[in-house]
Amino acid sequence: MTSARGKSRGPTAGTGSGSGTGSGTGSGTGTGRCAFSLLELLAVLAVLSLLAGIGAGLYAGLKGRYALPSASSHVAWTIRAARNFSLSSGAPSRVTFDPAEGTIEARGFETAAAWRFEDLGSPGSRITGGAVTEGALGGRARVEGGVEVVRGKIGLAVAFGNGAFLDCGDLPRYAPPDGIAAEAWIFLAGPEGGTILRKENSYAVAVTAARALEARIGGSIARTEPDAIVPFRWTFVSVVFDGEHLEIAVDGMARRWDLALDDAGGRKPIRATRSKGAAKEEPPPLPSRVPLSTTPLTISSPDAPFEGAIDEVVLRAAAEPHRYRLPSEVRILGWRKTVHFNGRGELDPLVHAAPVRIVLALGERDEAPAGRIGSTSVGAPAIDGASTFAAWAEARRREAGERGAIPDEAEELEKLASKIPPEKRRDIVVEMAGAVR
Repeated sequence: MTSARGKSRGPTAGTGSGSGTGSGTGSGTGTGRCAFSLLELLAVLAVLSLLAGIGAGLYAGLKGRYALPSASSHVAWTIRAARNFSLSSGAPSRVTFDPAEGTIEARGFETAAAWRFEDLGSPGSRITGGAVTEGALGGRARVEGGVEVVRGKIGLAVAFGNGAFLDCGDLPRYAPPDGIAAEAWIFLAGPEGGTILRKENSYAVAVTAARALEARIGGSIARTEPDAIVPFRWTFVSVVFDGEHLEIAVDGMARRWDLALDDAGGRKPIRATRSKGAAKEEPPPLPSRVPLSTTPLTISSPDAPFEGAIDEVVLRAAAEPHRYRLPSEVRILGWRKTVHFNGRGELDPLVHAAPVRIVLALGERDEAPAGRIGSTSVGAPAIDGASTFAAWAEARRREAGERGAIPDEAEELEKLASKIPPEKRRDIVVEMAGAVR
């Protein structure tokens, strides 16, 4: 037993020996740890720097390669967005190109309300106050004062008089700050005209006693020439205001208008003089936004009811604009310009006599201050992307001593484009029918 125990201690001693081995192993582990010399670290850093340089070069090349086609696709989409505004709402829209800022912005309108008056009764019915007619998008208009249902341009219409009007309420969509578009068919049957549509202290459309069509935006009044409205027949009228442009149209034709003073009738000249020798009273300019008002929207009005019948009233609100900013390596050649679409999605023939060409090119916008990208020919003024072609052409004529020929924008743009290799530019053309290619 004793020897057995002694033997049994052998391994214990061996374990002790093993402990020595373990100690040796531990010592071996300590001396076997990996370490890098300074030369090895420098070699790794050099390889990483080389790979980073190659990757950055490839990225820059790919970015430059795909930036132009990507930007041209986004620009074409933005133009189509403006055209779609017109196609869906029937109201004009526009796209503004700003070479200095490298931005493209599409603006248009969305339908806010529409009334057709088909639910008020049969022709000849007299509708007393309190009756309600349902409009599009849940818009309701309550009869105030009593109206008569008559045959309209399309279906039925409402004839007003004696202080009668329709109260449409005060919904948020009736007070768009960025712009409004209103249209209606009217049948003028009295000498005083009257209100067609009004949101007091915000906007209004009316016919004056001189049969001019009038638009009010806040405290500003824009008025066409007298006799723009022919009485005793159906006439289509429309007003479009987007914060920058105002269009007043009769039977689909835009009419010249002037700012006017509030003379409660439209018979006085637009710049009336109060007394001989007194300074002229200038009419207030158009605001940049539609003033907000909590008053109800009305068709006709209690204090200036429309003398005749109104049909197919449509109100549109300015939609949220679509904006696109070009990447820094892509720029727009030429001048600041605006492309106008009419309510049918076509280029507005009153603004554009030919298709519109947009040229995008590779090149940093900050190569010159304020978007100045050089001139089209020797002796011509530098092109400032923040100005329009008309302003640039006028400066060119002044430098030529008022004797130079009026330059053509398409020709001048071609001169700029011809200086850039075809692979570094992209053309976008808007056809007269509105198609984008």
